[in-house]
Amino acid sequence: MGVFTWSSPETKPSAYYPIEQPHNERGVVALTTKPKEKLLYTGGYNGSLALWKFNAEKQVVSIVHLRSSHTTRVAAMVCSSHRNWLYSAGKLPGDTSDRVALLDIEVDKTLHCFAGAYPVCQMQEHPNPMYHDVILCESVAIKNQFMLLDHRMKPGGCKFGELVFGDTDRLPVASTKGALWDNLFAKGIGQYTIRVWDLRNSMRFQDVKIAQTGANNTICHLALGPGGIIALRNNEVTFLDWTLKARR
Repeated sequence: MGVFTWSSPETKPSAYYPIEQPHNERGVVALTTKPKEKLLYTGGYNGSLALWKFNAEKQVVSIVHLRSSHTTRVAAMVCSSHRNWLYSAGKLPGDTSDRVALLDIEVDKTLHCFAGAYPVCQMQEHPNPMYHDVILCESVAIKNQFMLLDHRMKPGGCKFGELVFGDTDRLPVASTKGALWDNLFAKGIGQYTIRVWDLRNSMRFQDVKIAQTGANNTICHLALGPGGIIALRNNEVTFLDWTLKARR
């Protein structure tokens, strides 16, 4: 694992490779950060979780092993920006689904485990401070579909995997991470196309085509904001201005 820092956009990054190995020999499979607090959380192939603390020189100060609810590979992680919480999705022996665990880092205690419906490949916190308790879980196992996890719901009222959106007619696209903004979610679905959903209504979405031909028809990265979509494809950056329309 490498830690890269930049002094300015015009300079080359400096690299630092920690020698510490808090997981097994297969190493890190998932990670998430709190940059302002100089914290890094990693998940291992062996199901373990670790908290890394860095100093101002980006050197490792300490590594703490955290309580894990997973017994095999940690598939995805995300930390809360306003609480000392860590969400992790991981495997259980003999089960193809994931268990999403909510860990209180301060007391190293599992607050809740959400039974998984589908394997999770990526997780992210909603960028709007009003919805920071909403976690997006993406799964390529169900053809580009994604699930919303809302911790504000009463215990037992939130069943992970029941709130499912997506397009079951298209093949999975594992390389594109979805982008959240306000009540909208965007994801590349292949064939040079971005699909934008309204999170409040899964039947309201819009397909935006950014090209007709090219070496790679998959959008590899997205940024979604109030003015439109920024898409990166095949080393090309495209800006799209759009308005979401109701599906007919």
